[in-house]
Amino acid sequence: MLLSQRKTVSVNYIGFWDGFDSTKYRISKIIHDRYDVEITNRPQYLICSLFNYHRSVCEEADVKIFITPENMVPDFNLFDYCIGFDELSFGDRYLRVPNYILNLKYEEALDRMQNKHLYRIESDRDGFCSYIVSNGNGATMRDEIPDVISQYKSVDFGGGYRNNIGRGIGNTCKDKLEFQKQYKFALAIENTSHPGYTTEKLIEAFAAGCIPIYWGDPDVGKYFNTKSFINVMDYASLDDVVAEIIHIDEDEELYRRYISEPALIDKNYISNTIEELSGFIESIFDQPLSTARRRTSGVWYSQMHEIAMKGTSGDKKKAGGFVGRFRKK
Repeated sequence: MLLSQRKTVSVNYIGFWDGFDSTKYRISKIIHDRYDVEITNRPQYLICSLFNYHRSVCEEADVKIFITPENMVPDFNLFDYCIGFDELSFGDRYLRVPNYILNLKYEEALDRMQNKHLYRIESDRDGFCSYIVSNGNGATMRDEIPDVISQYKSVDFGGGYRNNIGRGIGNTCKDKLEFQKQYKFALAIENTSHPGYTTEKLIEAFAAGCIPIYWGDPDVGKYFNTKSFINVMDYASLDDVVAEIIHIDEDEELYRRYISEPALIDKNYISNTIEELSGFIESIFDQPLSTARRRTSGVWYSQMHEIAMKGTSGDKKKAGGFVGRFRKK
């Protein structure tokens, strides 16, 4: 009996962040596990993100799959398939998968988060509240929340932005998990607030065994157990948030109650999402190329494509196309 041959596919990755390694991205793992893969500058399948582009590579692909690690609505006029944060329904062309599941960099944090309520509870942590921010861009709440909390006890900024401890991620400590494990609380504040946009900030705070103080996704409670963290958006004011923090900080039983709660509402959420992602990718690659293509053609597609591709020379500073025109405000 002859074994069935694996399908050979040609693939490339474009528009990802500096230092991107496709072998450490879940989609690449799914593709390599199922197919024989050739990486080429004239691919059948182009996996795109939103940073910098090389125009010639982008124009050659038969099927384009867009993935966003940022708060950005995908444009189905320009891409055949999209993966993002938004709760969208668009036939077989879209799937919601947050970047903390896509990027294998967060695999350990995901595992620790899912089992954090089973770990030994440490009530004698030396630190009160940590906050790791690399830059000051984003919502004003990224400054307002820690400033209000600091009126009770000082928040330790351990990143490159507003570092007030002389060490941390921006200096001597390179391990975010080990740094946050010293603290009872950890601020997890998104750079913007949008339904569905939850990033690794919340996952990493859970993974360190902290009680996260979260602001960002107004629908965060759809997936995450709000009994296990402080959801700033559930409170009428920041003063009310601080009052709850003080209550937890001074009440050992309440602190243990928060820590003992599971982080996720559905314990199978991560594994189910990975399974859905595998099915989504396989449904694209198992089709003939002629039927896998979904994006339109004609004069309007050409015009939108030209607008999006302007300035895409491979230089981030010049690549104003997909980033500049279609980013959410």
